[in-house]
Amino acid sequence: MRRRLTVLVTLAVGMAIAGSVAIERASAAARFGDTFTVTESGTGVYEDEATQAPPDFSKPIPAGDTVVFTADLLQDSRNIGQARGSCTSAFDSRFICTVVFSITRHGSLTLQVLFDLADPEGDYVVSGGTGDFAGKHGWAHFTTLNSGDEVHTFHLSD
Repeated sequence: MRRRLTVLVTLAVGMAIAGSVAIERASAAARFGDTFTVTESGTGVYEDEATQAPPDFSKPIPAGDTVVFTADLLQDSRNIGQARGSCTSAFDSRFICTVVFSITRHGSLTLQVLFDLADPEGDYVVSGGTGDFAGKHGWAHFTTLNSGDEVHTFHLSD
């Protein structure tokens, strides 16, 4: 009898854990399905690797210089992760960027974008992902707000 009770308790605990994982995955799918929006907070850290100082975007960044950065990712005013990237100056105010959006407990998305400081919005490619985003690819649109924050809307598929 005691052995049967132990087996039943173990099964019940296992089912409860599996149920909570399924609910968490369903919640992630609702929040991070094929189309979702996040805000990249402009309060990140920026550094020009050539000068080891914050870049002065009011002046041209020499071609070949790389700016690295980190920034918070928000959804509904709640911190959900971090963006990390590097942008290499190509010419004028244009940069070639590779960025990783790491979303806590869900995985990461790798982005590649030709970014122009003079253009407050644009599109870019999503080239891969991990965790809940493994096997995903697609594109996203960003819009730069007056605050410096950027709103990213993702359009993903398998």
